[in-house]
Amino acid sequence: MANLATLYTAQMTSVALDALGRTEKVVVDGPFATNIAFLQTLCALMPGRRILRALEAQGTALGSASLAIGAAAPEPRIDPVATPDIPGLEAYHHHWMAAAIA
Repeated sequence: MANLATLYTAQMTSVALDALGRTEKVVVDGPFATNIAFLQTLCALMPGRRILRALEAQGTALGSASLAIGAAAPEPRIDPVATPDIPGLEAYHHHWMAAAIA
């Protein structure tokens, strides 16, 4: 069941990011940054984009605090996520999208 939830979450994340517009890189923060299956699935669903994971657990909180006090946020430590080969994922995703739109 956890695998299905991870697949669904990665698909919904890719759809939401596509709706926001094209970016060259995506930084994943918080608990999702520790979920390697989610990160790799997201990479496979978003070819041509660099998916990076934040190494600090409180990256969002640090950024928000920096905005609130008007200070520069510390540069986050990030690691790139390798894009795996997941056979059948692209076809499954297209089928899933068609079913979701119908």
